[in-house]
Amino acid sequence: MIVATCRNVDLRVEILFDRVLQLLSSTQPPETASGSTLVQCIAQINLKKLPELVGHDRNKQEDQVYLLINHITKRLDNEVKQAKINLYQAAKSGPMYGCLSGINALLTIVQSDKYENQEDIDPWRSLFAHLIDLCLEIASVTGPIVSSSSPEGMMPMELTDISDKVEGENLNGQVTSQMLLVCCWRTIKEISLLFSRLGQLGIKFIQNKDQYKFISLNQVHTICNYFMEQLLKSRHCGAYELAYTGFVIMCEQLWSSNCSELCNLPIEWIENGIKMVEENTLDRNKLCLTRRSGGLPFYLQSILTDEPIKQRGQQRTYVAKLMETLLNIIQNDPDTIDVDGEKLENSRKIHAYNTARSFYRNQRFANDVLPYIERGLLLSITGFTSSIWMIRNSATLLLSTIVQRIFGPSKTKDGEDNLSKKNSMTSREFFNKYPSLFHLFYQQLQQTTSTRSSIESLTSSSLFAILLILRRLYPSPLDGIDCSLTLDKLLPFVIK
Repeated sequence: MIVATCRNVDLRVEILFDRVLQLLSSTQPPETASGSTLVQCIAQINLKKLPELVGHDRNKQEDQVYLLINHITKRLDNEVKQAKINLYQAAKSGPMYGCLSGINALLTIVQSDKYENQEDIDPWRSLFAHLIDLCLEIASVTGPIVSSSSPEGMMPMELTDISDKVEGENLNGQVTSQMLLVCCWRTIKEISLLFSRLGQLGIKFIQNKDQYKFISLNQVHTICNYFMEQLLKSRHCGAYELAYTGFVIMCEQLWSSNCSELCNLPIEWIENGIKMVEENTLDRNKLCLTRRSGGLPFYLQSILTDEPIKQRGQQRTYVAKLMETLLNIIQNDPDTIDVDGEKLENSRKIHAYNTARSFYRNQRFANDVLPYIERGLLLSITGFTSSIWMIRNSATLLLSTIVQRIFGPSKTKDGEDNLSKKNSMTSREFFNKYPSLFHLFYQQLQQTTSTRSSIESLTSSSLFAILLILRRLYPSPLDGIDCSLTLDKLLPFVIK
């Protein structure tokens, strides 16, 4: 009776394990998520039959988590081989991101402090080295899709020819490109999460080039180069936003690393990033103007998110330096530049607008950007008068972000139509905080309401921004007592 029960249990485990592997190779993201959760559960159950299920030698004692990761990695190897031959076929039958998701789920339960003996560590080293190389191969295959100028409609010609030959299926170009994109960006997403997890497991044990536990110094450099490549090249928001999440985790580990070389990496990157922005060495072919500068703001944010604060209450050094650089570019750069005798929009200025906006928007930099609220608001208002649409658009986005930073998110359901008092402040408080804005408001209102033609001109565009802010201000009982910056001086122009 007991023997029969054991056989039934073993059979159920075997069926469950096969089902989990099927889920990890599914083309449906919810199914791959289920497979990842189940494989994590299996890893935490003591299964004596697991070595047999994964084809491992019973005489070698290995950790269950290791056995599962190793087995899924072998399946991933096969899917990668298929992707190299035909990426479309891989997207349809073995999309890779499921196996990567399963590996990520298992890596979250790896206890790095558990392995002390070199015999236990060596298999993990080999496995991680293989995973890093494999992920880089996958990224090289899927990268061209997410880095395309229009990834949502990207369909290489050779894949289109293959899809046309498939019979009995409704696979027009649009559906095929969508399937392909889902496969590619989700795969890039899982690679980013996997690399960040490897960083969490390994960086804290790195002392120098020769002393490490799971991943080496060179492998950390390789992983970081991958993140920078994805953030600066990818055009699909799903790809670079998840790369940002992974790179934040990596940089957090680097800032607190015991290895001086690793600890100095974020400083080196941000200095190069600031220099790149200052000297306008941004590659127009890599960075995307139409997607709010793509991954550039995320790249800079991820490095600086965990920059140490030297003293409590002080600004972080490199965040302040970057904000100064960005605002100087916005203020001093022309809207257009001459390229081979042709006038083009100034891409550096647009990138500066978009990057500055991302820092104002990110709650983790709320204290760091406070000294730049007034200047940023002033520059966003003046940006409304630009003759270049892309600059006006970027200025609009910057304005809305700073207004939300000052007055807070809307507390009412109908948003702008019915402002809550919590989204307002007295004019006295506002102009005491930002005195230069009063003079700007007065000057702009006076100038644009002087004649009818002025109101209808492009310069009157800033009126919208000014009125947007003024409607959030209400008079103070103390107006005019010890401050001359009052709403009374602006109202005649508003009425006019």
